[in-house]
Amino acid sequence: MKALKIGITLFSLLAIVSFSNAQDAESKRVDSRTERIITKLGLNETQATQARELSVKYKDLVANATDQKQKTAYKQEAELELKKILTAEQYQDYKEILANEKKSAAARAERAKGAK
Repeated sequence: MKALKIGITLFSLLAIVSFSNAQDAESKRVDSRTERIITKLGLNETQATQARELSVKYKDLVANATDQKQKTAYKQEAELELKKILTAEQYQDYKEILANEKKSAAARAERAKGAK
């Protein structure tokens, strides 16, 4: 019985650590993407700070959304706020970056599918 309790406790700890590591990896990915976009768009310090704050605000909301509809709504809210931070030209460049990232992701998925 004692061995079973220890086993269950260890399994629970392992699950918690694994979940935490997955969240950390996602958070780092979002931070890295934000920094990459800040650089590509050439944001000034004020814009960069606002973009980072926006990223922090919405990454947890999106990550903890209960369904896809809620995630989409948060992403749309974030984009509207970002549009207020960027100039018209920067926003257009941002949309192009997103389109290129989407194409790249689709190409990677297709290659992965073909590799199976």
